[in-house]
Amino acid sequence: MTDSDEEELSEKQFKICLIGDSQVGKTSIVSRYATDKLGKFPATVGVDFYLKRTTLPGPRHITLKVSLFGYEVSTWVKISLFLAKV
Repeated sequence: MTDSDEEELSEKQFKICLIGDSQVGKTSIVSRYATDKLGKFPATVGVDFYLKRTTLPGPRHITLKVSLFGYEVSTWVKISLFLAKV
């Protein structure tokens, strides 16, 4: 196994979807984590994406992909999940 194979095997990706009520701070929390900046944001309309890549000790990398669903999308997702349970 070569060094490039080991580096390729050490890459992990995780995906997180945040769904919730409007104006509760989902974008603020994710923006603070991904960009290290905090501020006021308008309501997310549709979907917004953030990406954060972190290097751990050794040749290990973690990529976190966060999807934020705005109020309109959030409502439809909640309805779909509810209907799937019925």
